[in-house]
Amino acid sequence: MPEKDGYDPDSFMNAAKETVINLIENKRETKVKMIFRCIMERTNIKTGKIHKCDKQFHSEMEINLQGTYTYEMYTKMKDTIKERITFLRGGSNWKFRSIIRLELHTVK
Repeated sequence: MPEKDGYDPDSFMNAAKETVINLIENKRETKVKMIFRCIMERTNIKTGKIHKCDKQFHSEMEINLQGTYTYEMYTKMKDTIKERITFLRGGSNWKFRSIIRLELHTVK
């Protein structure tokens, strides 16, 4: 995924890793889900017009107990998001453009 406006998804999530893990460690006994929001774009082959779209990619909900290994949890959520981005791009001509934000949702 080439970088367009700053970070690519992988380097962004790697840079955010410690911050997110600290948040997860301070929110034990919760369910946790990560949402990666970005701009994707694709070019209409017939017209040449570029279409941009705000896309959200979600991890699965993870249970964050006292003994949960948070680095492993973060890696699993990140890998799920990366797989979903790759799946969208495969054969659809969608390309990553820029990052909007990374959200962490928790529920007791």
